[in-house]
Amino acid sequence: MQILIDNNNYITQIVCDGAEIASDKRIELETPDNFEEIFEKFQYYKYENGQLILDENRKIEYDLELTKENIRINRSNICFPIINRGVLWYNMLSEKQRNELNTWYQKWLDAPETLDVPETPNWIKELTI
Repeated sequence: MQILIDNNNYITQIVCDGAEIASDKRIELETPDNFEEIFEKFQYYKYENGQLILDENRKIEYDLELTKENIRINRSNICFPIINRGVLWYNMLSEKQRNELNTWYQKWLDAPETLDVPETPNWIKELTI
């Protein structure tokens, strides 16, 4: 097994089964018994004193960033197609709908930080069916 690490000793690349990392900074290691676990989440592991160490804090931070990115992707797919409609569409909405839309939009904008994905109002769902 070969790994490549960054300046903080976190794994940035991992290979095995005869493949090679094209870098003179690669580190050769014996393939551990838990290789599949390490391979799936190699970003969480640090190389220290010849060992691969799971960094729980990094795992938490990385998973949080992944959650935030997924929320941003969902916001782009769910919210923005509705919000980016033209003025003629907005003119057809009732005041109540415009208020709901503004609230829903603001919740989507805040969602990567709050981690609270807003429920789409029913009247918007009906438009997208």
